Amino acid sequence: MKNSNIACLVLLLTAIGVTQGQTSSPSNAPGAFVDLDGGRLYYEECGNGGDTVVLLHDGAANSAVWDDVWPAFCKQFHTIRYDRRGYGRSPATTKPYYEADDLAALLYTRKVTHASLVASSHGGQVALNFTLRYTANASAIWCSSVRRRPGFLTPSGF
Repeated sequence: MKNSNIACLVLLLTAIGVTQGQTSSPSNAPGAFVDLDGGRLYYEECGNGGDTVVLLHDGAANSAVWDDVWPAFCKQFHTIRYDRRGYGRSPATTKPYYEADDLAALLYTRKVTHASLVASSHGGQVALNFTLRYTANASAIWCSSVRRRPGFLTPSGF
């Protein structure tokens, strides 16, 4: 039940940020890097709530896509966002890797034993793989931003 409440709050905070079109600046707190086998991940964290939320970006952007909702999450939760390998400030690697393991390593270094994952697009695939592989460590929430625009077809109900 606790996870259901967290999920609802996370979705609400996301909706508020998207619908209000906040133009907040990125976190002033400097990020850091975690070294992995064959790579490095850039991450930022904020907040000191008892529950941890991890924001996963899609496959066409980096963690900056969460800038608009970052302050709201930071007020409510211990929040982590990171750039997956080859995105943003995280360098690409030529060594094979599994993105769910990268997330697990990041959480381990931050001493996080359970997190709610908020993801969109390809980030959702990472969240799903992590949730399946590390079942006891995560609750996954998938988000999708759909905007009606003239000339674009959208499924009924949106």
